[in-house]
Amino acid sequence: MCFRGFIFGAFIFLAMNGFAQFPDFIERLNGGTVQSEDFIDTVKFRLKDDRIYVNSLINGESFDLLIDTYSPCLLFDYILDEISVGTLDRTSSMGKAFETTFLKPIYPKLDSIQLGATSFIGIGAILMKSDITNPLLKYPIDGILGSNLMNKCIWQFNFSDTILTLANKEEYLNSTSGGISFPFKPKPVQGSPNTILVINGDTIQAEFDTGNNGFINAISPSIRKKIADGEAVPWSVKLSIPINRDDSDSIETHFYVLIDSLEIGNKIYYNLPIISYNPELIKQESKGSIGLGFIKNYSTTIDWLENKIYLDEDETFESKAG
Repeated sequence: MCFRGFIFGAFIFLAMNGFAQFPDFIERLNGGTVQSEDFIDTVKFRLKDDRIYVNSLINGESFDLLIDTYSPCLLFDYILDEISVGTLDRTSSMGKAFETTFLKPIYPKLDSIQLGATSFIGIGAILMKSDITNPLLKYPIDGILGSNLMNKCIWQFNFSDTILTLANKEEYLNSTSGGISFPFKPKPVQGSPNTILVINGDTIQAEFDTGNNGFINAISPSIRKKIADGEAVPWSVKLSIPINRDDSDSIETHFYVLIDSLEIGNKIYYNLPIISYNPELIKQESKGSIGLGFIKNYSTTIDWLENKIYLDEDETFESKAG
């Protein structure tokens, strides 16, 4: 996908139309813990095509996962043949809702997911199909490490050195003072971070989405006016999961727009190019997303314990990224 989170549309649709009926599933997805003692740990990750990949041990077996703050933990179905795991199976009740998606109504509970020396215990996940309906099939991963696991501690991404630091106390991390800081609201069900952008004076509800490889995208009244006045360049792309979700493989047309100002936390940018959703998508009004194309330019700390994000400028990233 080009600038939307991988599974946002399909998962939210199902959450709104069925998951709430099953408190055992919700408890499983919201449950789990990180190791109880104080800790700080560093892990290498891979950054490719504005995606974050990390190796992890699931129940002692090694797998490659994509880190996506706007997804729950997702695993390809073949993993169940490689690990011992307890599952909830809602095929009889939820099968119809899943038929047109790449997800399965089977929810494993993972005894442990280990990153470096840090262990996450009792984390819930959702299974995915290993067929052409799954847009993740073309990526070199076994699944997604999502926000229902990430929200158990603090995550700091150093993109210049591709080092991920995990900790349970902010004072264990590198300084988060002097940069951009802003609060976020964890979104049900999995706790994905939602924050506020102010674009040309319009307030935008934005997803902080490491599974989105784009820069910043949004739609608002002032952006609509720029498009209507011819102050934008159309951009058409074929998406695996289109925003309107009426077709699993359709063309979407959006727009490059030069916005006058963008306010994020305590920082204001001027004359910034972003991608606007198509104005015909009324449901996207005053919504947006901050993708990895933007995030990777900062040492990024996501503090789920205090629901706050810190972005510290990384002056060495551009030269190292080539």
